[in-house]
Amino acid sequence: MITRLRLRKAMGDLRAHRGRTVLTWLAVTAALAAAATVLDAWALVREVTRDQYLASAPAAATIVVDPLTPDARARALAAVRAVPGVRDAEAHRAVSTRIQVGGTVLGARLFVSDDPAAQRVGRLRIARGAWPAAAGPDIAIERSSLDFAGLTLGDRVQLGTADGD
Repeated sequence: MITRLRLRKAMGDLRAHRGRTVLTWLAVTAALAAAATVLDAWALVREVTRDQYLASAPAAATIVVDPLTPDARARALAAVRAVPGVRDAEAHRAVSTRIQVGGTVLGARLFVSDDPAAQRVGRLRIARGAWPAAAGPDIAIERSSLDFAGLTLGDRVQLGTADGD
């Protein structure tokens, strides 16, 4: 009896306020559609980001050692590759530096590669230009680092040593 009475009251209220009821349903429908769109876009971006990251064959570990002679580097690399579970290993040189962008000086770590196309770990894709560079002091900067430094492709920067020289 009480449920029937409540239903009758609710239906009466809905009829009495038709405009408000329609607007409420439209708002709820629009909100659900917007939420579904955002979730769909997020899922797509997440999948593409993961796929592109994995396509770069990212390093699972980085081992930093003092500068080695070429023979010592080859022996160390062979020892790391012989460790069970290590799929691949490469040696790269790295230099701590400072990069000046406009009036801002940022710390940077430059990884030196003789041939980015031959890299098996942490592969890079050249977005513009060629390797090796035809002439001039060109450097390749990873895309997210461009965004962090507020740079675009082709911008000029000034490099210095980590201690400010």
